[in-house]
Amino acid sequence: MTTLNLKPGDVYDFPDGRFRFLEEWEDETLWFIKNTGVRLPLSETQLVDMLGAGEAKKIDIFKRSDGRPKSVNDLGEFAPGEEFSPEAIRARTLQFFVRQWDDAKGPTLGRRGLRDFIGSFKHDERLKLLNHPVNPTALYNAIVNCGEPGNRPLRVFRTLRGKMGRKRFRKVVEEALDQAVDFNWSLRPRTHTDAHAFFRDLMTNAGVPPEEFPRRMETLRRRINRTINQNNWARKYSPREATLKFEGVKDSLYAREPLELVIMDHTVIDTFVVFDNEFLLPLGRPTLTVAIDVATRMILGYLISFEPASLHSVLTTLKRVNRNKNYMSKLFPEIEGIWDAWGLPKTLLVDSAWEFKSPSLQDALRDLGTEIIWSPVRTPQYKSVGERFFKNLNDRLFHKMPGGVPAGPTEMRLIDVKPREDAVISLGSLDEIIHEAIVGYHDEFHTGIDDIPAEVWKRRLKSRDVISDINALDHLLGRMARVRLTRRGIRFKHMDFHDQQKTSKLLDDLSRNAKRRDQSSSPVGSARCWGRSNGTRSTQAASRSGTTASSRRASSRCRTGIASSAHYTLSGLMTSRRCKIICSAIASERPVSAACQSNCTPAFWLATA
Repeated sequence: MTTLNLKPGDVYDFPDGRFRFLEEWEDETLWFIKNTGVRLPLSETQLVDMLGAGEAKKIDIFKRSDGRPKSVNDLGEFAPGEEFSPEAIRARTLQFFVRQWDDAKGPTLGRRGLRDFIGSFKHDERLKLLNHPVNPTALYNAIVNCGEPGNRPLRVFRTLRGKMGRKRFRKVVEEALDQAVDFNWSLRPRTHTDAHAFFRDLMTNAGVPPEEFPRRMETLRRRINRTINQNNWARKYSPREATLKFEGVKDSLYAREPLELVIMDHTVIDTFVVFDNEFLLPLGRPTLTVAIDVATRMILGYLISFEPASLHSVLTTLKRVNRNKNYMSKLFPEIEGIWDAWGLPKTLLVDSAWEFKSPSLQDALRDLGTEIIWSPVRTPQYKSVGERFFKNLNDRLFHKMPGGVPAGPTEMRLIDVKPREDAVISLGSLDEIIHEAIVGYHDEFHTGIDDIPAEVWKRRLKSRDVISDINALDHLLGRMARVRLTRRGIRFKHMDFHDQQKTSKLLDDLSRNAKRRDQSSSPVGSARCWGRSNGTRSTQAASRSGTTASSRRASSRCRTGIASSAHYTLSGLMTSRRCKIICSAIASERPVSAACQSNCTPAFWLATA
């Protein structure tokens, strides 16, 4: 048996040509065969002598990871003048690291292991000239594909990029590939398999032989991947999905001072609530409306209601935002800590739903001194501050409570969770739990502001605006309607509000600013002017009356406390979008000032409690 490491298929160059080792017989004869079929018998001694004299040499044939022979660059070692070229330095650097890896026997082929292995040679003197940067992926490919341990010649590390001709398909094949790519991007349900089947049908119909077009799907898959862009993504899926995938994230909302910008958002609570703790009748999942200060992440107020998100939710929450939270010590004495976040916000951000764009809400907030803005349609990430708070409540509170909805219907059915049957939390208990959760949320570190919300609120709050008369909120946050004042007074919701003296004064002062087309063409026709009426539901209970007494009863409920120059009136007041002057011409029996006439749009308000 020979002591030489001979394997069937090894190639040797002899003086008579190139032979391939075939087999070894029992008499220790080594048989080599030529491509022409000529056989060459040699003993081990003869082969050793020929190798020592240089008359024979072994030809290295390297194999790929799948066992197939891999071609080696026939240029051999680098020519004179190429020793320090970028390609030579790259090949020598890879050879150095691969040989070191062969000798080490310890590092793994994982990305982290190879990265640590490369970093261990950071201060090695031998790398002063071998300064080509090597990453774990390139080193892995060199270890696997460039020779084998103990046989790593330099030539196998040379790149063949640009030295090999590319295979080109016929024109009909290229056109079919383009059509298949277009076919893939045309509809959402189509997959790479569908596109490849479409391509093969085109080749069959065109009569192209199988050996002239790519039979595997990999070629088509690579071409499809090279055409991934925003336009094709929008074409296959939707413009919104393309925007979410390719467009950069916009800067988040930012505010420096407390109450500078407040976000109001809504969500359906992931917990079923019962009517009371005695009968445990399930009521459903309520809606939570929350107002959050952007600068400090403090919760300014919230509302739990079974009514979906609406104008009522916004106005009720806004009332709670403007009121202090001193009631907590009486209603919830068990809760430790205080909730000091309240005040008049300067800007309020709400959803773009139609109910939040009503004139009633805009007019009420304008009188309070709060500007309202709307978030873009179908962009929840624009109000990520609110979404994060809802996620925090779900993870820490709602999903862990009896009756919570921790997952979708399919998952809950698999784990046999029935939230409606497990519900035991009443609405009052839930209110107390949310109060306690908010107080704890204020005292915990918030990564969004890199600080504790309660501490930031105390540190940045220099002063806060408040409502002069908190009771005026109930009147100002009402519904607005456009009404007309004539000699007979005002007709609103099929009810007449009239007082002879007050109506005469209002028409004398306001009709001069009304549009001429609204006035009667007759010299004795009634003077008219349009205005806005702020009415609430109690107005509907009022009865028609033309007497002074009934007018006084209706108008005695009118209250205002917004501007510093405001006066309490008996029957009406005048305001405008451009100025906050509240005229009390009727109450004080003084004419409307010239400044008010020139700057204000005529408007008549009827506010009832």
